[in-house]
Amino acid sequence: MRRRMKQILYGAMYIVLFAFIVWSAYQTWLKPIPSCVDGIRNQGEFQVDCGGPCTSCDLTELSELELRDVEFYQLASGDTALVAKIYNPNTDHRAVFSYEFTVLSRGEFIAVRSGLSEVRGGASVWIYQTVSLDERVTDVTLTFSDTSLERTDLVLQPKLEVVHIETVREGSTVTVYGAIRNQSVVIVPSVWVTAFFYNTTGYRIFASRTILQNVPAFGERTFTIHTPTDALFADAVDISATSVVTHLKQ
Repeated sequence: MRRRMKQILYGAMYIVLFAFIVWSAYQTWLKPIPSCVDGIRNQGEFQVDCGGPCTSCDLTELSELELRDVEFYQLASGDTALVAKIYNPNTDHRAVFSYEFTVLSRGEFIAVRSGLSEVRGGASVWIYQTVSLDERVTDVTLTFSDTSLERTDLVLQPKLEVVHIETVREGSTVTVYGAIRNQSVVIVPSVWVTAFFYNTTGYRIFASRTILQNVPAFGERTFTIHTPTDALFADAVDISATSVVTHLKQ
């Protein structure tokens, strides 16, 4: 009987030892290293694969920027305005991103324009570039990349208003005059001012831009937006239909 008990005891010890060796081998060589993409809350994350040593859970729940519109307007002179509307659906995060316009003529690449822009949370921004070409533009595409997001729910956004808009046609040129009224308690150091021009049927036919510096708190600063000299464009513009949008330049 005692011999039987010893056999059982030794057998149990061998099983425990074997299990320990297998477990040690698994922990040393086979067990996956914890990561932020393994779908397991296993290294102090606040939620699965976010928080703690991983990316902030706020960032994992953010949405991509949305490309709402891409347009181009080419004058007879070859001067071409490239515009695109980008929307940021993340209401509490400002987005900074790189962008690139690709300009095509009958499917052939003819030019590229690129830059850096930003858009506040829950808002849209019009990106603007110009190019002068001999070829007729038939299509323009836009891509954006290297997007970084910054939480800004506590940042006060200046309130700007466009006032006193007047569009003047003088021969083959069109000029827009107006002012930006700053209705906030802080100076706005730099703001883009973009004018969109329409013909008499309401179709948008061109865009132009200027930049204003140091718009005073509770004050105004006037602006002037010029357009290229082009008789066909000047004749087609409905000077009563110009629209003007602003965009803070960071």
